[in-house]
Amino acid sequence: KTVLSYNKKVIKELLDFGKYSMGTNLSATLFQTVENFVINFMLGPAALAICDVGAKMLEFVEIPLRSFSVSGMPILAAAHNKGDKDKVIKTAKQLIGIFTVLMIPCVIIAIIFAEPIIGLIGGGKYINTEAVNLFRLFITISLLYPADRFLSLTLDAVNMPKVNFIKALIMLAVLTVSCFLGVYLTGNIYGIAYASVFPLITSIYISYLYINSYQIFSFSGTYKFGYHDLKYRFNELLRLKNNASENDI
Repeated sequence: KTVLSYNKKVIKELLDFGKYSMGTNLSATLFQTVENFVINFMLGPAALAICDVGAKMLEFVEIPLRSFSVSGMPILAAAHNKGDKDKVIKTAKQLIGIFTVLMIPCVIIAIIFAEPIIGLIGGGKYINTEAVNLFRLFITISLLYPADRFLSLTLDAVNMPKVNFIKALIMLAVLTVSCFLGVYLTGNIYGIAYASVFPLITSIYISYLYINSYQIFSFSGTYKFGYHDLKYRFNELLRLKNNASENDI
């Protein structure tokens, strides 16, 4: 019954979204492959094992990011479909700002207790290796992940999946060049950590340019906006809790 009510425009949008999203996901899977190839080629398998241990804890950032993405996408898409561009931008800034602010104390704790964390993951043999400082570098750089992820999510929500696909290819090229240069210039595995910053910055910049063409906004106040929004939500929770306590009395 619903098949007979098809709309060519909507079908084309779905097909475009599917093919570009698939292309983006396939390109993203190559990121780790490129890093592993450069490390193995220029520094050897021992360095690859050390880097893997240092980067493994980033899954603790990726898992909640994916959860926020799943819950954030419907809100962004619904606002876009209603033509409410201001709400699209507000939601994107909330997601970026709140998640980043929540990450900051976790990152600080992870930096301080990097040695026992690495010992727990990889074993005591990695505590006196570069894995500890690599972990500190990777976890600090991960503060850029929310901006990268949620700006990309916003592009998908406003029907710009092609931009994400092209952006992923550009990021892959930037990563390849920066990894080779990073290891060549530093002569050690830390070059990989430094190199990982450049694709993220590239992604954030490209995403901002296209989202800004959709609706003009300032990215500079995103983190401040997230902080105040989080503070407001926390105060509201305290107020509700106090009201509930008074009612019980």
